[in-house]
Amino acid sequence: MAIAISQVRGFIVFVLIFFVFRIKLRMEEQWMGSQFGEKYAAYTHQTAALVLELLNIDPETPLDVSTDGKQLIIAPAKPSARREKFEAAQQWAHKRYAKAFKKLAE
Repeated sequence: MAIAISQVRGFIVFVLIFFVFRIKLRMEEQWMGSQFGEKYAAYTHQTAALVLELLNIDPETPLDVSTDGKQLIIAPAKPSARREKFEAAQQWAHKRYAKAFKKLAE
């Protein structure tokens, strides 16, 4: 819209956002390449980086990696019931023993 009505500042903001987004995509692609190597390189030949955005995959997202024998399948990991129980127990322990954990850390 700003470009259509000839506002220079709108165009400048658009260009800045474009470059920041591009840098972010490159950083994510480098991280994924370092984690999955050649398998990720083959994946990127078939899939655009924006797919990762659509799946809400970032460097902190736990992933399930599997194969059907012909293709590598990468998807966000779904929390299992066992993992949820572990995390609930961990939170309980942190609440209950926060002072003791703090003393141990000192």
